[in-house]
Formats: sequence, C-alpha cells, structure tokens
Amino acid sequence: MSATRVFSLIGRRTISTSVCVWAHGNVVKSEDCALPSYVDRRDYPLPDVAHIKNLSASQKALKQKEKASWSSLSISEKVELYHLKFKESFTEMNRSTNQCKTVVGVATFFLASSRSASSSGRSTMRTAPSCTPLKRSGWPSRPRGCSS
Repeated sequence: MSATRVFSLIGRRTISTSVCVWAHGNVVKSEDCALPSYVDRRDYPLPDVAHIKNLSASQKALKQKEKASWSSLSISEKVELYHLKFKESFTEMNRSTNQCKTVVGVATFFLASSRSASSSGRSTMRTAPSCTPLKRSGWPSRPRGCSS
C-alpha cells in the first residue's frame, strides 16, 4: 500500500472513533450487558433488580416505614412500595393492546401490494388468435380451428 493510502485509512479511523466517543459534546456511556437489568415479563415475574434504583428522600422514608408493621401502612403506601420494585402489575401486563391489529394490517398491506406488483405486468384480457387465410398454393385457405 502507498503511504498516502495508509495515512488516509489511519485518519479516517481516528475521525470515526472520535465521533463514536463524543456525541453532541457529551461522552457516550455504554451499559454493561453482563449486569442484571430490569424487565417486566409475565414468564419472568421477579426481575433481578428493582425498577427504581435511585430512591428519593420520601421513597427512602417509605422504605424505612416498610420495616415496621405492615398494618400501619395505608393502601396507597403499599402500592407505592410495590411500584418501587415493579413497574407494572400483572393486570397491567396482561392488558390487551392493539398490536395484533397493527400486525394484521401491515401483513395485509404487503400481501396486497405484492399481488398488485406481480400482476401489473400481465394483461388480464386474452385475445383470440388471428385467423388470416394463407395465400400459398396447396394449403387450406383457413387454418384449422378457425370458422367462417
């Protein structure tokens, strides 16, 4: 390789690396995928980590109050404690969505568009073969299958 080609590759590598590290003036932080993350799933009801990781002062006070008798907690405080650990309840997770309507609509659209694209090059009208008499001697004046 020529020296200019090597230096252009090195320069391009430096520019692309610096663009990846800096985004809009801030350093891009990547999350470690080896650490546990929070997910709401029906088949995995107890996530590895809590929904809210950094508690506010009122939430910390509520966690201290949780260590005492639960009968002293109100229903709203119990719900708030639940939502510190979990984002959604099972009823919220099982709530029906309109996602199936979207999937069926998109599939129907693509089927219809592929059908119209495949049939747009063909003519739907079929024409009968032309029956012109032949002028050669020794041949019949009309081809077989043509009447008149």
